[in-house]
Amino acid sequence: MNKMPITMQPIDIKVSQIVDKLVQHNVLYSDTHFQSEKFHQFKKGLVGKIHVPSTTISPIMERMLFAIPSSSNVQNIVILGSYFGYAVFWLAGGMNHFEKGKVVGFDINKEACEGAKNNLKNIDLDWVQIKSADAFSGIKEFEDSSIDLIFIDVEKNGSKSDYALLLDTWYSKLKPGALVLAHDPVVEKFSEDFKKYNERIEDKHRFSVSVTLPIDQCGLCISRTIY
Repeated sequence: MNKMPITMQPIDIKVSQIVDKLVQHNVLYSDTHFQSEKFHQFKKGLVGKIHVPSTTISPIMERMLFAIPSSSNVQNIVILGSYFGYAVFWLAGGMNHFEKGKVVGFDINKEACEGAKNNLKNIDLDWVQIKSADAFSGIKEFEDSSIDLIFIDVEKNGSKSDYALLLDTWYSKLKPGALVLAHDPVVEKFSEDFKKYNERIEDKHRFSVSVTLPIDQCGLCISRTIY
């Protein structure tokens, strides 16, 4: 018996349109797509299996994080500030070529790391590595030009002031054309923190394109390193 296709919701259509436009403007790889049916099947598999005390990742952000790593060019992902793994679920779940690469999350909260590991095990993503370590210290585990996508969501003393320094620290580990995702660029209380970060991504010697998407109350900044 053939499965009935899942009807795309308005939010799914919106995300597909956003992704397609980002592809057209070379913000995302040309083979990036939002796979609606795969997303809903994956999300259904999370029900009753994960515990996340809180998250600011909205339904539209879930879909964006799921879509962006769908490209065959995204095989090695690093998450800085993985917490209980909610962003990790979507980034790893959206990958189509995970067997060739790896996903590693870093967080200094040991309890959150244990929670993330349990969550990932419960949803059959236990191949994802979660490490209780400072976001700066993890750099020594990676070779230069080895990371396809890095997601930054580190909060320190209620601020995002480390974003610029984290970008500087990890830049050498990014492949040419790699994707840099920064969460919370449109949150008003972080506007001062993002000024230095924005200066970094506007450097045309390091980044070919950057765009900030105000798709929800937090937003997402996407940048591509130069080839």
